[in-house]
Amino acid sequence: MAEGADHVLSVRGGRIAWILSELTGAIAIAQSLAAVTFVLGGVGAKRRLEETEARLAAMSQYVAD
Repeated sequence: MAEGADHVLSVRGGRIAWILSELTGAIAIAQSLAAVTFVLGGVGAKRRLEETEARLAAMSQYVAD
């Protein structure tokens, strides 16, 4: 899948045979990719994120602090 890619992000399981150890790397990569996407998306991406968060709050998908 990565043939010709400028960068490759991979996830390797640790020594611990537990699903959390493998998920941690995958979640970190997903969060990093999301952050880069929003940075590159500029003001429009920030506006869409704010709209999405407002919709989720209106549907009671967040728990109040």
